[in-house]
Amino acid sequence: MSEPATAGPDEAQALHHLSQRLRRVLPHQRAATIDQAIADALEEFDGRPIREFVPILVERAVLDRLRQAGAGGDAGAGAEGTELGSRHLAV
Repeated sequence: MSEPATAGPDEAQALHHLSQRLRRVLPHQRAATIDQAIADALEEFDGRPIREFVPILVERAVLDRLRQAGAGGDAGAGAEGTELGSRHLAV
């Protein structure tokens, strides 16, 4: 997964942690699928000057996209019950 040129080291690290966390929380999803969803969501924020909340917004977009794509019952049913729903990235 590649970050845009405007992403700083903190953002890149937060996105890496997001990928790892999603792999743990959504073990039925392929790692490549998760990373592609992150990259796709990240593209929406290319060139945006304020980057502080990008990892959180990417996380939400990825979860929504995976749910809509039929990621499985437990991915959409209980994000609030997972570590993703109760805590977001600290940037």
